[in-house]
Amino acid sequence: MSANEIDDLDAADIGTPERMERTAKRVGEANVVEITQFAKQLKEGRRRGVFFYAASKFDWEPIHRFTHLCDTFIYVDPRATKGAFKVMQRKLEGRTRAGSGLVTVTKNLLSPEAAYDEVIFQLGQNLAEMRIDEWTGIPNLQNRPDRPAWGTVHKLKRTVGGVSRDIWLIFVSGSPLVAYERLFIKTGLTPEYLAIGTPSYRAAAHLEYNNEIRNKWIQFAAWDGEFGRFLRRKKAAVPKLVIVSDVLGWPTVSIYYYSTRWLNSRRTFVRTTSNDQWQNPAPVTKRGKRRVIITRRPLTPQSAASFGAVVLSPARFRQYQRHRWPQDLFVILSEPPEFHDEHPIPDGPRLVNLDLRGIPLLQALERVEAECIRHGITSVAIQGLLGFEDEATALATWRQQKGKIKKLILHVECDGHLLDYGQVADEID
Repeated sequence: MSANEIDDLDAADIGTPERMERTAKRVGEANVVEITQFAKQLKEGRRRGVFFYAASKFDWEPIHRFTHLCDTFIYVDPRATKGAFKVMQRKLEGRTRAGSGLVTVTKNLLSPEAAYDEVIFQLGQNLAEMRIDEWTGIPNLQNRPDRPAWGTVHKLKRTVGGVSRDIWLIFVSGSPLVAYERLFIKTGLTPEYLAIGTPSYRAAAHLEYNNEIRNKWIQFAAWDGEFGRFLRRKKAAVPKLVIVSDVLGWPTVSIYYYSTRWLNSRRTFVRTTSNDQWQNPAPVTKRGKRRVIITRRPLTPQSAASFGAVVLSPARFRQYQRHRWPQDLFVILSEPPEFHDEHPIPDGPRLVNLDLRGIPLLQALERVEAECIRHGITSVAIQGLLGFEDEATALATWRQQKGKIKKLILHVECDGHLLDYGQVADEID
């Protein structure tokens, strides 16, 4: 580490020379400065966006979906063991359907104790602390020697549409309420995004339909539960996006996430990207090789009449009888028959089932375009969001490429998606 690099940091930030020497041996000298600066920025509220995920288990999907909004992801779940994390850590890169765009940057940050200890030292307190959390279904958590509190810090890189972003992941096995209080309440900060995963969905199968566990969870996580009461008592600001749902589905399965009494005492719905109304983005002025249109209007048989093909879910297709869709329209369903509801829709002369669930945008469009080439189609309308919420740059790349599809209209389903994708569109309808 150079003298200039050390001079850029306060002595209180980097600790004693002895501590620095021990840390440097564990994580490498070049990484000591980077880890320290990251922790300092987090403590001072200077990160690009913070996503706090309570009861997260190992749901890595948000790291593939919110990197256009966040560069710091804090996962907290007292049920997670070190052994389980090491197994699930492999799915961070390359082994999920979205994993090709996410890689680990610095391998020697993967030493959990070294990196985590340094970050926690900079934050000034231990984030990983067990307490009684009955919603876990694990009794006496705070006193069990086989369930020690622990944490780890990873630096990752997310590459989408030619844009690379550094991403930090802090995983804490401890109480979500304790971690939230020490990270945000005591510092006067607020994470931009708060997700809370319901144990009935994320826990082991034998707990899935356990009403007692579900009731304990509601007592903890609902707005009129312990978490919400705690925020109100501390007069803490509510994050920009709050996602609380019995089943956290990525991407969104509807216009809004269902929220169990979080924002107020009633059941409510939360916008997928923001609780606030977005201002419409301005379309691009430079022409591309393909034309892209973004609209909030629904895809119907009437609006589909001007297109050669449509991509939509089986449920949306069933909203109208088959004979109501134009007879010469080519229909692409976004799920294979085994994932349909009770009545699977088979392939036909003008209908094909593709598996477009949870794959990057460019891969999804490549599969759609292959079908268009077979059938001589040049214009496509898509209902809902293909790919991930941080892939506007990928759409911009696709727009500049030559291909069979010359015109694409995306029927997006919320203001957030309109904002993300509208900034690279030729027209916003």
